[in-house]
Amino acid sequence: MCLRSAAVIALISLASVATAGIYRWTDANGKVHFGDRPPPQVERQQVEVESSPGWRGFDIQLTYSNGFSTAAAAGEPLPQLDAERIEDDVNRVYRFFDRVLFIDFYRKVPVSIHVLTDMSEYRRYLAAKTNSKVPPSLGVYLHDHHQIAVFLHPESLGGIESTYRTIKHETSHAIFASVAERMPAWLNEGLAEQMETLEYDDSGRFVIHQHALNHRQIAAQQQLMPVREFVEINNVTWRQQNLNQAIHQAMAGQLVYFSLSKSYGRSFITRLVQEYKRGYRRTAYSLLDEHYIGGASALNIHWQTWRAEGMAQPKQIVFQ
Repeated sequence: MCLRSAAVIALISLASVATAGIYRWTDANGKVHFGDRPPPQVERQQVEVESSPGWRGFDIQLTYSNGFSTAAAAGEPLPQLDAERIEDDVNRVYRFFDRVLFIDFYRKVPVSIHVLTDMSEYRRYLAAKTNSKVPPSLGVYLHDHHQIAVFLHPESLGGIESTYRTIKHETSHAIFASVAERMPAWLNEGLAEQMETLEYDDSGRFVIHQHALNHRQIAAQQQLMPVREFVEINNVTWRQQNLNQAIHQAMAGQLVYFSLSKSYGRSFITRLVQEYKRGYRRTAYSLLDEHYIGGASALNIHWQTWRAEGMAQPKQIVFQ
């Protein structure tokens, strides 16, 4: 049975039992189950299922730092973000994961978005929250606090539009932190990069555009690590190398974009996400031969060919 058919059947099944209630319980082996008929004498918890086509996937709280109040008191008020736009953007990401990658959600994901005035205040805030050295970033998802922290980006970093894109990027991380914590860093970051440009077209279809910065950074590289080696890097090493070289994230973004642009590549990404959602513990290399047509060698050839052609096409991906 194809994933799309399975998703449709799952939706029909959920609709038929919505009035009876959906429950979550854990069996004697520690495995978590969802369903409308939990075994008797088992501790269970009813979960929320949104059946309306206008459902909202995130409970969003938007807060601002004290720096905004200080600036207002000094007669220099700072611009605030459009809360309605953020809600739409965040839930568009949520729906993409649900409808395109077939990640089943059984409850809303609580997340707060805390906005800081500038990078200096942002870095001080993160240092206090994490009690550790803060690497450079435009925003971050703080898993232990269920919070996205971001600051008002200056024009040199893309301005307020960059701040909105960063919130969508971190929303992707919030989703994976909730459903697939063992996701490899390259796939986690690669998908988050796509969410920055995610929008609807006039027909209500999902559209992802080429990430201009990723394209520019990869186009400037003469040589890159082969795909098979890239996906094998463990998460700790990957993130450290990304900080030092600032190229891993761009390669991850372009690799995922290229994959999503082809039907077989989209299937490959979807299957990877599903494997890690089920708790797959190894790196992605062993999954390449299983889920990508032609295996790791074919993906590497396809990737290198696309790079040699200038990565010019497609300029956008429309999801039917």
